[in-house]
Amino acid sequence: MSKKYIRWTIVCAALLIALLLGVFSPESPVPFFEEEEKLISDEPDAFIVDGVYTSYGRDGYLESVLKSAQAKHYPITNIGHLIEPSLQLFQEGELRWTTTSEHGEFDVTKDTLMLSGNVTVYGETSNGTPLLIKTESVTYANKSGFIHTEEAVTITSQVSKISAVGMTADVADRTVKLLSEVKGKYEPK
Repeated sequence: MSKKYIRWTIVCAALLIALLLGVFSPESPVPFFEEEEKLISDEPDAFIVDGVYTSYGRDGYLESVLKSAQAKHYPITNIGHLIEPSLQLFQEGELRWTTTSEHGEFDVTKDTLMLSGNVTVYGETSNGTPLLIKTESVTYANKSGFIHTEEAVTITSQVSKISAVGMTADVADRTVKLLSEVKGKYEPK
């Protein structure tokens, strides 16, 4: 036998042994991207059509009603993906804010709702002045009662139109705080 043939045989045998050890090894390999694999393996366990999720406060008053044309719940991440969601927020049983959008993501663990795509918020100030807020995405934290966005917003009332980048709204106090680049136009009747 030639030296070249012997080397070739040894290399092939070593590769075959390495391959067989890898296949028949009792230890399971560690994935490179655990979180990504978890998301990929997370199959929905519930499909809901015309769903309604209602939340009440400790005092028994209705706090919120979340409706969605379609929803899918993913058990591993405990997140619900919503199509055409609408959120109604109540204060002492009275409707104060209504939010609609094209899409939503409800994180059951954190009790937060992220709405995206043509988000519209109808609300009112503490003195009862109606407001219309438009933006591309908002996050609503159910426990704290805050609506927040880092996106551009436009707020329209009967006498003014204000634009800004970023906003925080306190549902209980019915106040809105604009974060930056605030511009407004005020036209009293």
